[in-house]
Amino acid sequence: MVRSGKVAETVRNASDFGVELKELRFNWEKARKRKEEIVSFLRQKRNEAIARWGVELFKEQAIFVSPKEVEVGKEKITAEKIIIAAGSKVAKPPVPGIEHCITSDEAFDLPQLPKEIAILGGGAVAIEFAYIFSQAGVKVTLIEMRERLAANEDAEISKALEKSMRNKKIKVLTSSVVKKIEKTTNSYRLTFEQNGCLKIQDYQLVMNALGRVPNLENLGLEKAGVEVERRAVKVNEFLQTTNPNIYAAGDAIGGFMLTSVAYYEGGLAAKNAVEGNVEVADYSIIPRAIFFQPEIGSVGLTEEEIKKTSLSYVVGKAELKSEGVFYAESLEDGLVKLIVEKPGGRILGAHIFAGGAGELIQIISVAMASGATIEELTNHVYVHPTLAEVIGDAALAAAEKLKS
Repeated sequence: MVRSGKVAETVRNASDFGVELKELRFNWEKARKRKEEIVSFLRQKRNEAIARWGVELFKEQAIFVSPKEVEVGKEKITAEKIIIAAGSKVAKPPVPGIEHCITSDEAFDLPQLPKEIAILGGGAVAIEFAYIFSQAGVKVTLIEMRERLAANEDAEISKALEKSMRNKKIKVLTSSVVKKIEKTTNSYRLTFEQNGCLKIQDYQLVMNALGRVPNLENLGLEKAGVEVERRAVKVNEFLQTTNPNIYAAGDAIGGFMLTSVAYYEGGLAAKNAVEGNVEVADYSIIPRAIFFQPEIGSVGLTEEEIKKTSLSYVVGKAELKSEGVFYAESLEDGLVKLIVEKPGGRILGAHIFAGGAGELIQIISVAMASGATIEELTNHVYVHPTLAEVIGDAALAAAEKLKS
């Protein structure tokens, strides 16, 4: 569905490329149907893979009855090693009327699009749905309690994102704390405080995109000797819980609640459970993305995080408009930012705001994982004309600063 928004934006700008269109209309029902077909297909492929691997699947609620025993439906299963991968659920903060909001679980089941929507939150889910709805013609207001959107991302990238959102007519209200949500006859009334001022505004629909929390209810963790810390399963660097025979992975342990991270943690937890704590979790080289348009791609530390350490560093930056492909494809301006340790040239972090950033960031992630320095990124030959060339420009800028 995020890609559907990108298609709509591309078609809207088609005349720049000499393609004349009479009318652009977003068909919500067709887009929703396509999403359901794809999800159904992928679910079928996953079930086929599970069967092929010889994994026995129980579609029942599981609960610990002892440190080595789980009750699943009417059956009890005993195992020497167990992995908890219970996932997460939508967070519901103690805001009066929060039950009136739709969530990401129901957003694609709406029978029709609203004319306007208020989205609560400033993280990935809120940003992505703001883009989807806005590109479908919905008037969007994003309400975030913190001072900036994407607060876990580099501040410079966050600023570029907010500017792009406003250019797309998405209204952004930061430093805004929702006090209550009331259902009226034809709308929902939000009372929120922004910079000390109390405001009241009506919206046709309100979405709770305030994040997710580990889904740990009714698991019987106390009977397994598994401790919970900050609402997540407590694990060590090997993803081992306080019960040495039980490991945990994915959203259940908090941290980066991303599918890619869950895959990584699941494999690592299984390896350590079977082979005996042979590899620690390393999140410093795991890439992440937010699918706006342009996208955000990140890996490693932000400049704000590095400033809190004793590390010396330089920053190499390059804008998309320095590349020919930027003009050829009429792209929205963006930025590549590389943070490099001084001396030595070790890459500490990378942050990209550009179309396809989710793909581009993996170049740098692989480089970091292999121990490559900024010199390797500088000497690499990039295909021309491609957006990847801007990584080379940013690397060159950082390398120059290392010499000074």
